[in-house]
Amino acid sequence: MRSTTDEVLDTLAAERELTAADREETAEVVRRIERILPRWDIELDAQRHLALAAHSLAFVRRIRSGERLPDIDADLVAEADPDVMAAVRRALAPFCEDRGADLEAGESFLFSTHIEVARFSA
Repeated sequence: MRSTTDEVLDTLAAERELTAADREETAEVVRRIERILPRWDIELDAQRHLALAAHSLAFVRRIRSGERLPDIDADLVAEADPDVMAAVRRALAPFCEDRGADLEAGESFLFSTHIEVARFSA
């Protein structure tokens, strides 16, 4: 049985060139985020799932290449729910550490926005 993540990755693959490593690592990041969603009773619809997967792919590629996000306004980051930010950090820091990278606050913030939007639009 194919998972929603597999279906979303098929959609991304149709739009972008995905390597086997892209697919595997993106699926891992999406699963890590999905595991924290029940804390807020969040289930992603197809559109939000696709947005999360697209962001996860970009994140994976940045980690692999060493690219950094442009600085995000500290006031925006400060407005993020600290509980969501902490959960994202716990979910994604091991992924980064396994690849010799640090999880930037901006990356955590962007993933937290996916959660916040899903949380408050349900």
